[in-house]
Amino acid sequence: MAIDGKTVRCSFDRGRAQGSLHVVSAFATEQGLSLEQVGVQGKGQKLAAIPV
Repeated sequence: MAIDGKTVRCSFDRGRAQGSLHVVSAFATEQGLSLEQVGVQGKGQKLAAIPV
């Protein structure tokens, strides 16, 4: 299983003072499946989302 965190480009909204979307994904590499994606509040919160 692989876990990866990404920041979605151009997902911020300066007019609403809304930051970028950060997503943590879990993959079953041998089967080639994406198991789950979870949105997190900030870039530093990715590790906290892994147990969920």
